[in-house]
Parts: sequence; C-alpha cells; structure tokens
Amino acid sequence: MSAVVQPQHHPKLYYDDGNFVSDSKSSILYCLHKGILSKHSHAFHSTFLEPYDTSKPRDGDDNTHPFALSPALVTPIEFNYLVTYLMCGPSSYPSHDDEPERYKKFLLSVLDVSSLLQIEDQVIFSIHVFEQLGDSFDPIQHIELACRYSINDWIAPGVQQLLKVPLFLMQARIETLHTALAFRVPKVVNNLHCGVPAACSSGWEYDWWNGVAHQLLHPDLQLSGQDVLKELTMTQMSGICELCQERTVKWIEEKGTLVKEDEYIMKTVTALVEWHECGQPAQLSITFT
Repeated sequence: MSAVVQPQHHPKLYYDDGNFVSDSKSSILYCLHKGILSKHSHAFHSTFLEPYDTSKPRDGDDNTHPFALSPALVTPIEFNYLVTYLMCGPSSYPSHDDEPERYKKFLLSVLDVSSLLQIEDQVIFSIHVFEQLGDSFDPIQHIELACRYSINDWIAPGVQQLLKVPLFLMQARIETLHTALAFRVPKVVNNLHCGVPAACSSGWEYDWWNGVAHQLLHPDLQLSGQDVLKELTMTQMSGICELCQERTVKWIEEKGTLVKEDEYIMKTVTALVEWHECGQPAQLSITFT
C-alpha cells in the first residue's frame, strides 16, 4: 500500500495569521485572509456569507478541513497564479523579459480564473497587460479571448494581426494572381502548319474570356492554376485549332505563370514553419514576386 501524502504548507502563501485554508489539490495548503479574498472576489464574498452549521467545521476553517476548488474548474497552477496575484503583487509575477511564455500562461490563468471567480480588478489587469504585448500577442488567441470574455475592443486588432499570418497573405496573393491571369489573355503561339492563324488568335481570345477566365474567378469552382493548365492540356477549345492550342499551352506551361501559386504555397509553408518555431508572427517576413 502506498503511503498517504501529507499536505505541505506553501512556502510563501501560508500565512500564520490567515483565517482561510485552501487546498490546491496538489498536496499544497494555502492559509489566506478572507478579507482580501472577499474584497477582490464577488464569488468568495458570497461564499463567506452563506449560512452554515456552526456546530461543525466549515471548509476552510483549518488544515483538516481545507476549502478546495474543483480541479475541473481551476487547476493547481492556476490557483497558485491567482493567489500570487492577490497576495504578492508584481514582484512575484513571472518575468516577461526572462520567461515570456510562462508570463503569458500566467496572464491567461489570471484572466481565466478571475473571470470565473468574478475578480474584476484582476480581469482589468490581465486585459491591460495583454494589450501592452502588442504584435507579440498571438492573433488567433487574441480573437478567441475576445469572444470568450466579451472583450469587444480586441476583435479589430486581432483580425488585423490575423491578416498578417502567412496563410492569409498567400490567399490574398493567389487571388490577385488569378485575377491578373484571367484578364491577361496569353498570346497565341501559332503552329507553322496552321492555315488560319488569325482565326485561331481571335478564337483563343474568345474562349479564354468565356471559359478560362470564368474558371479562374468563379468563387465556387476554386480551381488552381495547375487545374486550369490540366484542363487546357486535356480539352480541345472550340475556337482554335488543335496544333495552335497544343503549341500555345506548351508555351504557357514553360513560362510557368499558371503554376506560380505553387511557389507561393511553398514559400508560405516555409514561413509558417519559421513562424511556429520562433513564435513571433510580427517578425515574419514573406515576399511574393
């Protein structure tokens, strides 16, 4: 049979003059002051005012009967961050310069738990500090937190930052490329054996405007340049002879214009990997030519 682990006093957050003992569910006991908890948290304030049987020990009265928040609601590390914020002040917070990721986790925990326990000044503190992070604040997380905690002022900055993410840059660049390709009809490269080069040129232009351009720009088709090139290779267009179409399509393929979006995608993949490794989207630089 394994030995029962006895709860230990927190080295800094077990105050001898405290009057409220709490267990973080990690075998660590905190002895805190009801007055401070009640002042900052509406949830704690309401809990302390609830009637109870004075003939029996109440949760929080002593080490044997500690008050415990459900781990499903507040994890041990979140509870520790909460109490650190309430009882210790900024000098005990993780350093943003030395431990940026731990600092962000601290802020997230503070925001999450303080929202749960209705600690208004703690929510305001977290929001203020997150706003100071500027471009180093992950844009997706920015929007997620804005929706979760109804922080409407964060939605616009989050969207603006999100548009700087490589995937959005790539999508915008590809859409611009498709528009340019659709409206710039490639010139016909007539076959030397073609007997009607002028007719092939006008027919090609007509077919491009009424076929290829529509495929590139249609919002529901979502065809890539590679798809269009494949269609041109496999399908005989009505306004141009087979010989001229074959030579023209071969010239387009060699030029590489229709498959340029593949280059954009590969650049984006590389940029995304670098972005993930450094975790700093604001420093991302991606150039499409």
